[in-house]
Amino acid sequence: YCLTGEVAVDHSSAGNIGGVYDVEARGWSTEMLDALGIPQSMMPERLVHSGDVVGDLLNEWAERLGLSAGTPVLGGGVDAAMATFAAGV
Repeated sequence: YCLTGEVAVDHSSAGNIGGVYDVEARGWSTEMLDALGIPQSMMPERLVHSGDVVGDLLNEWAERLGLSAGTPVLGGGVDAAMATFAAGV
């Protein structure tokens, strides 16, 4: 959110959020959210693939990081998913 102003989470990170992600449906588990008393509205609406562009780098961060404003920011992922990607698997 800080880099782009967009709220999103990638599927691999969502899968690490306390069992409330349904891997088969690739979305939040209404059943688990209800069982835990977590309103669906508290979960990020936008689920993305690791390589999806979440948004463009905000001017403030571009200046701080020495990058061009509007640089695409990708969804990323958890360490194991990114290590698998880096290994070419």
